[in-house]
Amino acid sequence: MDKIVSSINTILDAVSNSKTDKQKETAVVYRAIFLATEFGEVQKEFLKLAGLYGQSAAAKAKPLLAKELCDLIWNICDLANMLDLDLGQAMTELLHNNKTRTWEK
Repeated sequence: MDKIVSSINTILDAVSNSKTDKQKETAVVYRAIFLATEFGEVQKEFLKLAGLYGQSAAAKAKPLLAKELCDLIWNICDLANMLDLDLGQAMTELLHNNKTRTWEK
Protein backbone atom coordinates (compact mmCIF):
# COMPACT_ATOMS: atom_id res chain seq x y z
CA MET A 1 0.00 0.00 0.00
CA ASP A 2 2.83 2.42 0.82
CA LYS A 3 4.34 1.74 -2.59
CA ILE A 4 1.09 2.72 -4.32
CA VAL A 5 0.79 5.94 -2.31
CA SER A 6 4.43 6.75 -3.00
CA SER A 7 3.88 6.19 -6.72
CA ILE A 8 0.82 8.46 -6.71
CA ASN A 9 2.75 11.19 -4.92
CA THR A 10 5.62 10.82 -7.41
CA ILE A 11 3.20 11.21 -10.32
CA LEU A 12 1.54 14.23 -8.68
CA ASP A 13 4.94 15.90 -8.28
CA ALA A 14 5.95 15.07 -11.85
CA VAL A 15 2.72 16.57 -13.20
CA SER A 16 3.17 19.69 -11.12
CA ASN A 17 6.78 20.11 -12.24
CA SER A 18 6.05 19.48 -15.92
CA LYS A 19 3.44 22.18 -16.43
CA THR A 20 4.18 25.02 -18.79
CA ASP A 21 3.38 28.59 -17.77
CA LYS A 22 0.29 28.48 -19.99
CA GLN A 23 -0.89 25.25 -18.35
CA LYS A 24 -0.39 26.80 -14.92
CA GLU A 25 -2.89 29.51 -15.88
CA THR A 26 -5.59 26.98 -16.79
CA ALA A 27 -8.68 27.37 -14.64
CA VAL A 28 -10.02 24.37 -12.73
CA VAL A 29 -13.20 24.26 -14.80
CA TYR A 30 -11.16 23.93 -17.99
CA ARG A 31 -9.01 21.19 -16.49
CA ALA A 32 -12.22 19.32 -15.63
CA ILE A 33 -13.37 19.71 -19.25
CA PHE A 34 -9.99 18.44 -20.48
CA LEU A 35 -10.38 15.45 -18.16
CA ALA A 36 -13.75 14.62 -19.68
CA THR A 37 -12.27 14.94 -23.16
CA GLU A 38 -9.44 12.57 -22.29
CA PHE A 39 -11.93 10.07 -20.90
CA GLY A 40 -13.73 10.15 -24.25
CA GLU A 41 -10.44 9.44 -26.02
CA VAL A 42 -9.83 6.45 -23.69
CA GLN A 43 -13.29 5.13 -24.53
CA LYS A 44 -12.60 5.44 -28.25
CA GLU A 45 -9.41 3.37 -27.90
CA PHE A 46 -11.35 0.71 -25.96
CA LEU A 47 -13.85 0.57 -28.82
CA LYS A 48 -10.99 0.15 -31.28
CA LEU A 49 -9.52 -2.61 -29.13
CA ALA A 50 -12.92 -4.34 -29.15
CA GLY A 51 -12.81 -4.35 -32.95
CA LEU A 52 -15.59 -1.84 -33.53
CA TYR A 53 -13.35 0.15 -35.89
CA GLY A 54 -12.02 -2.87 -37.76
CA GLN A 55 -9.11 -5.24 -37.23
CA SER A 56 -6.49 -2.76 -38.42
CA ALA A 57 -7.51 -0.23 -35.77
CA ALA A 58 -7.72 -2.98 -33.11
CA ALA A 59 -4.12 -4.02 -33.79
CA LYS A 60 -2.90 -0.47 -33.14
CA ALA A 61 -5.17 0.25 -30.17
CA LYS A 62 -3.08 -0.96 -27.21
CA PRO A 63 -0.23 1.57 -27.51
CA LEU A 64 -2.74 4.34 -28.17
CA LEU A 65 -4.83 3.23 -25.21
CA ALA A 66 -1.75 3.35 -22.97
CA LYS A 67 -1.04 6.91 -24.16
CA GLU A 68 -4.62 8.02 -23.58
CA LEU A 69 -4.69 6.43 -20.11
CA CYS A 70 -1.53 8.40 -19.29
CA ASP A 71 -3.21 11.58 -20.53
CA LEU A 72 -6.17 10.76 -18.29
CA ILE A 73 -3.89 10.17 -15.27
CA TRP A 74 -2.03 13.42 -15.98
CA ASN A 75 -5.29 15.39 -16.06
CA ILE A 76 -6.58 13.71 -12.88
CA CYS A 77 -3.34 14.54 -11.06
CA ASP A 78 -3.30 18.09 -12.36
CA LEU A 79 -6.88 18.63 -11.24
CA ALA A 80 -6.06 17.16 -7.82
CA ASN A 81 -3.05 19.48 -7.52
CA MET A 82 -5.12 22.48 -8.53
CA LEU A 83 -7.72 21.65 -5.87
CA ASP A 84 -5.09 20.74 -3.27
CA LEU A 85 -6.49 17.22 -2.94
CA ASP A 86 -4.39 14.56 -1.23
CA LEU A 87 -4.73 11.60 -3.60
CA GLY A 88 -2.18 9.63 -1.61
CA GLN A 89 -4.33 9.83 1.51
CA ALA A 90 -7.48 9.16 -0.49
CA MET A 91 -5.88 6.03 -1.98
CA THR A 92 -4.81 4.84 1.48
CA GLU A 93 -8.40 5.20 2.70
CA LEU A 94 -9.80 3.51 -0.41
CA LEU A 95 -7.49 0.51 -0.11
CA HIS A 96 -8.30 0.20 3.60
CA ASN A 97 -12.05 0.35 2.90
CA ASN A 98 -11.78 -2.18 0.09
CA LYS A 99 -10.28 -4.76 2.46
CA THR A 100 -13.57 -4.99 4.36
CA ARG A 101 -15.96 -4.13 1.55
CA THR A 102 -18.44 -6.71 0.34
CA TRP A 103 -18.57 -6.85 -3.44
CA GLU A 104 -21.82 -7.88 -5.07
CA LYS A 105 -21.67 -10.26 -8.01
